[in-house]
Amino acid sequence: MTSNSILFENVDWIVTQNPRREILRNKSVYIEDGKIVEIGDSKLDADHIINGRGKVLLPGLINSHTHSSMTLFRGYADDMELNHWLEDKIWPLESKLKPHDCYLGSLLACLEMIRFGITCFNDMYIYVDDIAKAVKEIGLRCFLGEVIFDWNIGKQLPYSDKFTKKWLNDDLITPLVNMHAPYSCSDETLLKLKETADKYNILMHMHVSETEKEVRDFQKTRGKTPVEHLDRLGILNDKLIAVHCNWLTNKDVDIFSRRNCSIVHCPVSNMKLANGRMPPLKRIFEKNIRVGLGTDGCASNNNLDMFEEMKVCSLINKFQERDPTFISAQKALDLVTIEPAKIFEIDNKIGSVEKGKIADLILVDFRKSHLHPVHGKNTIISNLVYSCQGSDVDTTIINGKVLMKDREILGIDEEKIFKEVQRAVEKIISN
Repeated sequence: MTSNSILFENVDWIVTQNPRREILRNKSVYIEDGKIVEIGDSKLDADHIINGRGKVLLPGLINSHTHSSMTLFRGYADDMELNHWLEDKIWPLESKLKPHDCYLGSLLACLEMIRFGITCFNDMYIYVDDIAKAVKEIGLRCFLGEVIFDWNIGKQLPYSDKFTKKWLNDDLITPLVNMHAPYSCSDETLLKLKETADKYNILMHMHVSETEKEVRDFQKTRGKTPVEHLDRLGILNDKLIAVHCNWLTNKDVDIFSRRNCSIVHCPVSNMKLANGRMPPLKRIFEKNIRVGLGTDGCASNNNLDMFEEMKVCSLINKFQERDPTFISAQKALDLVTIEPAKIFEIDNKIGSVEKGKIADLILVDFRKSHLHPVHGKNTIISNLVYSCQGSDVDTTIINGKVLMKDREILGIDEEKIFKEVQRAVEKIISN
């Protein structure tokens, strides 16, 4: 559905996520040319009017780390240790992937994300031109770059450079530099990739200190943690997004704080792969380090439900810290809206419901037994985080375009995509 103007009319609750974290009652939101123009009692005419009765309007959710095409591997190699899972199952299967496979896998991921209220995601994978094609066809907002290892840098660095030039000024796709990890990229590779990021003034994104083994191996061979090593190389700055970070030391956290780096926490994936512990978020927050939440890929989650991610993040970290007040429902919601918008340097555009911002918005249908009763404003946030499911999202709008309304994804033949994905997966597995 495309139009110049949209009115969300008589919305029961609007969770703004503005600096005051205001929650508005029985208000309307008027959108024109893709931007929020009015929030209040507007009775303006619009090309399309969406009834907000019984629903909650909030900013679209941001998935700060995933591998979208890995929807193809959902359920393929579960209940395995990380290194065995990667080396014996995932990487061998990935070596068989063709560009069209990644296109189909990303199409499937985009459908899932729209249904679960994700309007923006940060992706790391291969054949990113084909992923970009899928993302543009569906209409999501995406940060994307070809993943670089030592073994593919000769071929993939020029490809990555070409991809960056192509998408640098796009309204939905933003290129970034995807370094796989300190253990899979040599110093020379990391420095080359840092040069590329500096050249284009774009973000860097890598897995860091995901497992105890990774950290212990670095300490054994280099006498430093991965973070200390990256700092010595000069890689760390305010453009770096470090993912997982389960095994950070206190010194690592201090370094990240000093260098103004950002962190992405993937609680469900880390639990499933039994990575041993969660990041030291209490110290991370004390040091004012920016944090977002990510699902990781469907091979290790196994879905792209950020509502589930919020709940698990809050609960597992309360448990780890033995503190029931740690990561409140409001904090968890911040980690999938305005905080990652800051990480990706787009908080002036999205991440909250405010006049002048781009209309990346979702409606959640609260007319469900598991979302009642509502005891007031505070209950809205608690119900969103602790009771809501991705399937409760009713409407998804990105860049002022309605992609899903009344749970129906508009203009997309989902059944056709399901069949094509199934055929592709059967071919990959059989080979």
